[in-house]
Amino acid sequence: AIDAVVLEIYSPGGYATSSESIYHTMLKLREVKPLVVSIDTMAASGGYFMAGASNHIYAPARAFGGEGG
Repeated sequence: AIDAVVLEIYSPGGYATSSESIYHTMLKLREVKPLVVSIDTMAASGGYFMAGASNHIYAPARAFGGEGG
C-alpha cells in the first residue's frame, strides 16, 4: 500500500496560472494521501507556492525557497 506521496520540486518559478493549477491539484491529492515536498536546491516563486500545498516540506540548508516578487 502507498502511505504517502513525495514530490521533489526544483523550480525557479513559472507562470502564475500553471502554478495555481498544480497547487489545487496537489490539494486534491492531499485529501487522499499525505503529501510531502522535498525542495531540491530551489523552489522559488511558483515552486514555493506549490510547496505550500503539502503536509510537510523538507529542504536542505543550501536550498532556496521563497517568493520572488
